[in-house]
Amino acid sequence: MYDLSGEFVKTKFNRNYFVLIVLFLFIILISIVAIGLTTYIEKNFQNLHIDIDDFEDVNLVELLNATKKYENDLNIINRSLLDIQNEIDTKTTEINKEYEANIDTLLKTQTNKSFIQKMSQSYKNQKEMRINAIKSQYNDEITMKLQERDLVLSKIESYDMRQVDKARKNEEMLQSQKQLNDLELKKTIDNYEQKIHSINAEHKKTIAKKDNYYAYQIKNINKKHESDIAALITTYNPVLVDATLDTVNNSSGVYSLDEMTKNFAYFSSILQTIPYINSVPPLIESVIQSAEGIKRELTAIITQLNDDLLIKKSIIQTNTAVISQHRNAFSHYLRNSGDTGIVVNADNLNMITFFYNDIIPVKTGMLVKIFRNDNEYIGSMIIENTNGLYTGKIIEVRQGKSILPFDKLFFDLKSITNDMGKSND
Repeated sequence: MYDLSGEFVKTKFNRNYFVLIVLFLFIILISIVAIGLTTYIEKNFQNLHIDIDDFEDVNLVELLNATKKYENDLNIINRSLLDIQNEIDTKTTEINKEYEANIDTLLKTQTNKSFIQKMSQSYKNQKEMRINAIKSQYNDEITMKLQERDLVLSKIESYDMRQVDKARKNEEMLQSQKQLNDLELKKTIDNYEQKIHSINAEHKKTIAKKDNYYAYQIKNINKKHESDIAALITTYNPVLVDATLDTVNNSSGVYSLDEMTKNFAYFSSILQTIPYINSVPPLIESVIQSAEGIKRELTAIITQLNDDLLIKKSIIQTNTAVISQHRNAFSHYLRNSGDTGIVVNADNLNMITFFYNDIIPVKTGMLVKIFRNDNEYIGSMIIENTNGLYTGKIIEVRQGKSILPFDKLFFDLKSITNDMGKSND
């Protein structure tokens, strides 16, 4: 049979220690080489010179801004968590107060201890359920805020706080340098403003002197100009002393055409005696000829107007006779019909022309009713005065009816409102 224990004993006596020693020496050699390389690399890094000053300010501003942002986000999240907890505490306090009020009411209104104990437990269970429901309601929101806070904290922790502190110190130094620069800038601005003020003052003085000089020169030029103008006026606009001219100037200005023509010829002759040069003498001659042409045209127009006036007078006389005949016819019609008035023209309902009996005291504002065939009511109008002539303004027309000539008028004498009218006669 195969004896496992015996075989193990045989193997123990057959071990080769040379292999173990070689393996041990190899491990020692590897360790020595590793330690030597590590030491060499450390010495090289220690001897390596790197100028960090050129890089120490890189991204410090961005780092500080990012840190401030994360700190601000962290404060916002903490405030939100605090607000949520305050809401939970407020609602929990209200539930506890309601629970205490219920217990107090129960103790005051009930005497059965068993019932009191039962209801107290019921109130307590309801309170705990409501509180748990409130906590559960805000649980998800709290969990989300905590996760956000952990994320922000991890971002803050990811920065090298030494770099952050250095950035803050650099920011303070920059602020101090900025204040110094601002002071220097203010001193420079004040200095230049003072210089500008002095220059402006000198400039204003110079301008004032020049203004006074120019004003003096302009005054002298104006005086000379006025004297030159006066001399020119005297030369080419002499004062004429003439009896006929004085008579014309002092008259009422009403002349016949012949008189005006004679005066114009006389005045033209006076103008021709003044020694004008260039275009003035031919112009005076042209004016004289134009005046004679105007006289001829006016004479022809007056003759034509006189002829037209005679014709118009004849037409007016004829029309007057026709109007008189019409008035006599209307008067005869009213006397025979016994009516007080009739419609003459109703084309314009705001200006009805009518004829009435002279015995009717027609006045502005009088109400007049309109009939047809004595008993058919058509409408009504009110009397108005239009440029001294009485007319009617319709205020009512029956449906389906219209105002027609020879419709009868009935004057309401009681409706007179004023006395501004005149007779249509």
